[in-house]
Amino acid sequence: MMINCPKCNLLQPKDQYCAQCGINMETWKPPEKPAWKKITENWMFQLSLLFLIVVLVVLSDNFRNPPKNPEVISPPPVQTQLMRDENQNISHQIQSSFAAQNEEQPQETPVVKSAEPELKTPPAPAPPTARTAGETQQATFEVKMLSRSLLERLIADSLKLEETVFVLSKELFDRRIQEAPNLMRSFGLKKANYKVGVLSQFFVGEEDVLNDYGIGFFLQMTVIEKREDGRLNLGLRKWNQLKLNEELSQQAVLEVATAPNQVLLILEDNIGEMNFSNEERALFQSSNRLSLLNTPSLNSGLSEVVLVLEVKSL
Repeated sequence: MMINCPKCNLLQPKDQYCAQCGINMETWKPPEKPAWKKITENWMFQLSLLFLIVVLVVLSDNFRNPPKNPEVISPPPVQTQLMRDENQNISHQIQSSFAAQNEEQPQETPVVKSAEPELKTPPAPAPPTARTAGETQQATFEVKMLSRSLLERLIADSLKLEETVFVLSKELFDRRIQEAPNLMRSFGLKKANYKVGVLSQFFVGEEDVLNDYGIGFFLQMTVIEKREDGRLNLGLRKWNQLKLNEELSQQAVLEVATAPNQVLLILEDNIGEMNFSNEERALFQSSNRLSLLNTPSLNSGLSEVVLVLEVKSL
């Protein structure tokens, strides 16, 4: 079953933790807004603030331009002069306060602008052959069924990185496959572009068989970084969904390194030991990609399933 992460919205098989941001999707809740933000977004607070501003504007206008009443007797000249002086002082104070506020705002902007160039340190020069993390490159993912003898020959030519992960040169891998074409079959091949730090997902099988997820082999890949020697550090996560109405197979999380013109061999669990039901075998029989799972060769010569990953260097 495929679900969307409630935080980063990544579409992925149902799991407790997100494959991209790592949150617990079953218990994660969006962070609560700060108290001051709740208050300022409250419509009653905004309405009250608007009413207060209107009252202040009206009072200020009445204070500066008092209504003329012809029936009021004018005060003596000395008192009138004192009142004018007082009004002028008050008006001068108000204007001074507004001028001070207006002067404070322009002073803040230059400080920020002048600080920006100091905070931005120039990036270190990249190696001559390196590309930026924003550029894309292509990776190729293929699922193969091999004979035990061919797999042993490939492993003998490889370097062991993990218990089920081996690496060898692309040239030697192609030569071994060409030497024994009858000892290998392919479920299918997928290509995808990738960027450093961005998750890429590969799938080989039949999509939307059960309306909400596919039947086949899955691989998620993240290029963590490119090293100075040109090698790529990869984060991998693999699983398969070959049984109907059952949970996904156990997912394996790996971290390995590969170089240009190399191929990663990732061994799958022994698919031949899986007891497929009649319904599942009927599904495989009608599938172009998964029909190999329903052939006698699965339990005889071609019994090993291998994920083949080639990542072209940036």
